Formats: sequence, structure tokens, C-alpha cells
Amino acid sequence: MRILYKAVNLSNDSKKQVLIQELIKMGVTKFRGKSIDSLDYYEARHALALERAKRG
Repeated sequence: MRILYKAVNLSNDSKKQVLIQELIKMGVTKFRGKSIDSLDYYEARHALALERAKRG
């Protein structure tokens, strides 16, 4: 069970980095007062979804 948790966590970390790169390309540096570098995977995903919705 512990191995599965680590695998999922590493996978989310990798995906988070991709999301953060997308946010940087869009010029986003903060989300809800937090630096985008400090966001977890789910916050980064939410920030990107909102930014994409804003831009249409």
C-alpha cells in the first residue's frame, strides 16, 4: 500500500510541474495570494482551469 501511495504522489508532483509551467506561460505568478510554486497539485489544477476559463 505504501508503494502505491508513493507512486501516486510522484505522479501528482510531475503533473503539478506541468501545470505550473502552463500557468507561468500565461503570466500567472500567484493564486489566491499564494505563489504558484507553493500550490499542491489540486490547487494548481484549479488555478489553471480558472485561468483558461477567464481567457475563453
